[in-house]
Amino acid sequence: MTQDDAHIFCTRSRWVRSYAHASSSCSILLRDFGLNDFYLELSRARRQGGRHRRRVDEAEATLESVAIAAGLDLVMDPGGGAFYGPKISVQARDAIGRTHQMSTVQLDFQTPAL
Repeated sequence: MTQDDAHIFCTRSRWVRSYAHASSSCSILLRDFGLNDFYLELSRARRQGGRHRRRVDEAEATLESVAIAAGLDLVMDPGGGAFYGPKISVQARDAIGRTHQMSTVQLDFQTPAL
């Protein structure tokens, strides 16, 4: 089994649409392979000051709203995000109840301003 990873590069006006599409694609793919027991984990990014912090706060709120709108269970993981931004990871349970990170969707702030 391998993990897929999506770094989304888009303008703020497309955050909701891009996150929703990526999360939906992950869910569809997992269900196609018979994995129906999964949830989303929102990993909050490590904080820096100033403008970066405002962007991170806004991105986390957007990720949370997309996850709730998807109707999936959402678990918070404070500080689990990377220095480059927050992420949603899809956590699936296997046949004996162990969880595995299957996919991640994140906004990477280490690129030039969008």
